[in-house]
Amino acid sequence: KIGIPDAILRKPGKLTADEIAIMRTHTQIGAGMLAGSETPVLGLAYEIALNHHEHWDGNGYPRGIAGTDIPEAARIVSIVDVYDALSHDRIYRPAMPEKTVLSMLREGIGSQFEPRIGEAFFDCLDQMRHISRDNPDESPAERSINTCWNLLETTEEQFVLAMAGT
Repeated sequence: KIGIPDAILRKPGKLTADEIAIMRTHTQIGAGMLAGSETPVLGLAYEIALNHHEHWDGNGYPRGIAGTDIPEAARIVSIVDVYDALSHDRIYRPAMPEKTVLSMLREGIGSQFEPRIGEAFFDCLDQMRHISRDNPDESPAERSINTCWNLLETTEEQFVLAMAGT
């Protein structure tokens, strides 16, 4: 969440409406840092940074776009990011039990998360648990990046098959 004041990032209690608005700018700040690159991987990173908080039903931010208007990479990172955020301690709350996290993610399929990506996530869950257990000392950002990278790298065939519905 680069560009967000530490006072907000490290606040142990509930954020005010103004602080939430500031926090939500991290998508645009990160995307702004990546904008204009002609390197394909940075173009992909730009799309993810800007759109990873968009929701399948259009109720996300920063632009409120929906469905396939959200780049596919951002739709994939979105569910992994939420899984990581809820599964690990934050300064303002402890990690949630896995059963609760998985229930919340299931409830978000079709509204927050694209249905086929949500189902593919659950199909790949065992591999993701293994990745997380192997890297307990990583920061939340490192964990999110490495989980997405390793998920795509180590389960590409399974993920593609799951996305295709086979």
